[in-house]
Amino acid sequence: MELTHQNTKWGGFFQFAEMNTAKNATIVKAEKAGSYDAYRTIYVQSNEDNFVKIMMLEKPTGNTFSASSGGIVTIPGGGQIEFPANAIVEASNSQSYSGMVSVVAKNIDPSSDDFTDQMPGDLRGLNNLGAEQALSSFGMQVVELFGSGGQKLQLGNSLKATISLPIPNSLTASAPNE
Repeated sequence: MELTHQNTKWGGFFQFAEMNTAKNATIVKAEKAGSYDAYRTIYVQSNEDNFVKIMMLEKPTGNTFSASSGGIVTIPGGGQIEFPANAIVEASNSQSYSGMVSVVAKNIDPSSDDFTDQMPGDLRGLNNLGAEQALSSFGMQVVELFGSGGQKLQLGNSLKATISLPIPNSLTASAPNE
């Protein structure tokens, strides 16, 4: 496989030549310090050049809360997340975490012209029959949790945070109630 990459101010444009994969689609992951990881699905065409455009989202400054007491974090660009008390665990071992939590989050506006370039993945899911299906979005956030030592954190199993997202005016007429 040959990879050609062209840098731009937003990320990159990647061309893959002579690419063979076990399935007809594969995931490309881009990483850059200070940005969220970005993922794109390529539907591979055998014996043809395959292209993908990736836009890296810069990470904003994190907000903090105490894991033992929980808290509400306001997201730059709109929205908020409410974390319950004692709901955070270390991602590596699922052990309870009680220190300060840094929440690095950003709202992604689904009405923006470059929404599909900004998304960290794509809008695909599986329906109740296991068939792939396209999804639509009325709001999206990219969120990462870190401990005071820089370790990755997450919500514990079966625990929930409450996420509020702004719905752009252009999408409110077709948005569900919840």
